[in-house]
Amino acid sequence: MVCHIQTTSTKLALKSGPSNFIGMGASRNKTSDLFYPDNRNRRARAREIWEDIHFFCNQYEEVKQKRGKILAQTEPKLSTLMKEHGYNSPEELDEAVNEILKDKALGGYLTIKNRVDLLDGIVVAIFQITTMMGGATGILLSFLVSLSITSTTTALAKISAIGFVLAMVTIITTLFDIWAGEQERENMRWCINELSIARVKARTLFEAMSATCNLAYYISLLLDDSSVRGKASETLMVKKLQGDFKDDFTNATRFHVVKYLEEYDNNRNSWIYEDPEWKSGLEPSSPTLSHHLDSIDLDKGPHGAEKMQTKKTLKKRARTKWRTRKCAYATILP
Repeated sequence: MVCHIQTTSTKLALKSGPSNFIGMGASRNKTSDLFYPDNRNRRARAREIWEDIHFFCNQYEEVKQKRGKILAQTEPKLSTLMKEHGYNSPEELDEAVNEILKDKALGGYLTIKNRVDLLDGIVVAIFQITTMMGGATGILLSFLVSLSITSTTTALAKISAIGFVLAMVTIITTLFDIWAGEQERENMRWCINELSIARVKARTLFEAMSATCNLAYYISLLLDDSSVRGKASETLMVKKLQGDFKDDFTNATRFHVVKYLEEYDNNRNSWIYEDPEWKSGLEPSSPTLSHHLDSIDLDKGPHGAEKMQTKKTLKKRARTKWRTRKCAYATILP
């Protein structure tokens, strides 16, 4: 495991988030908490999940940078290897593979290729390297098909969606400024619901990125060994894919992500009594942020007037940002 980040702190410096959950509006909290005693738990849980998401996203970015450096160093090695095999471009390699593979193996290769074309350039490079190593006989490519790598590439296609998770979390953060007891209860419940789902996605994306980083590192080492070529490289790559890579990417499945997050919450005694059903994969139905804001009556209570501008600002942000992002956000669940 070469790319999993070991971070010394489990919390990030949250510059624009709910870092003042307890401090801001503290006097109002004391009063409202008398009537809604679990609001303090809701605030703590919402902040806890929010910080988890930023922590996982930070890990994701660190691994992504490592992966980029590894593959930048691998590119000239790939070019050399291609020339050794008589190919001057990825297109020539692709033509050769189309002639080598037959029937089901060819169909599987084309399916993988079509999906890989939708991914970022780094994953495409990994695919080209793998193809180069296995192109001589098609053994490796046939194994990729049998491994159901097509489902893996579909998941890999989602790694670019990390921005949508962060965008959604940033917009939700604006609800933390509303402190009226009853409305705060509803806001925190809504935030816990949305953030719980986003947390699963953020962890899944990090694990997927880690798996590709580890594979890229191994391939880079393999290309450094001049004695490993042709059938020998195929044998080693098949062994690698059957073992470490398969295990690494298994960590990006919902089952393992849920198990990890359950232990994560248990170890810190998290307040989970109002968590949604985020473990099954069946996302609970909830209104969009804009619709949720429509239900907020900020005129009520002694602080209603000062919050009217906040409501207008929130609704404007929600309508201009959320509607364009929620469709993509909804598609990144494994």
